Amino acid sequence: MLWFLLAAAAVMAWCENRWVVDEYPLNRPFWFSAPNQAKFFVVRILLTYGTLAALFYFHSFLVGLSAFVVYYAFNRITFHLYFSREVKSETAKYIQLVRQNYSGQAQLDEIQIMQDAKMFATAKVNRNIEGRFVWE
Repeated sequence: MLWFLLAAAAVMAWCENRWVVDEYPLNRPFWFSAPNQAKFFVVRILLTYGTLAALFYFHSFLVGLSAFVVYYAFNRITFHLYFSREVKSETAKYIQLVRQNYSGQAQLDEIQIMQDAKMFATAKVNRNIEGRFVWE
């Protein structure tokens, strides 16, 4: 039963990582508002650490620590997976927009465009995570 609860917490973390990184507010589920996001976070944290504490108490320190390490690694990997995917998507959109705006003109500095695109995309995704619009 405890392993099922920990798996449920991992699925909740996976969904939260996906929704938090997606473009704000356009691609998020309609029910994933700021108050609901806070409630979801609290429930996930209580479920996760309550389950880990129960694993520690009923099994052993090593089992609890191992479960925490696996959960933490899963959470970090899914976050970075969605973060990287969103940055790549936003970088491609930025580069396409720049090329459309400057088509037919002088040679573009591709290296500078790539650097600017990566910087813009990373800033945009970080703002999405914070729940702010890009133009704020």
